[in-house]
Amino acid sequence: MTERTPPKMAHEAPGLVWRERKNGWAATWQARSDIVKRGYLPKTVALWTGAEPDDKDALQIATRCQHLQSEMLMWSR
Repeated sequence: MTERTPPKMAHEAPGLVWRERKNGWAATWQARSDIVKRGYLPKTVALWTGAEPDDKDALQIATRCQHLQSEMLMWSR
């Protein structure tokens, strides 16, 4: 079995984690572990699942990651 590489993102997507699935990829946002240890929820958020994200999907994934990252950082202050 050959290992596939995760999709490339043209936009910054902090906290983005790709997980390989049987029929493609799943994009999830993952909160920083140090902030989760202090009580931040949610720890992870499912964002997208599919074969390969197109440009519109990639922009939506990146935008959601940036929003979730901002919320997490505001909470941690």
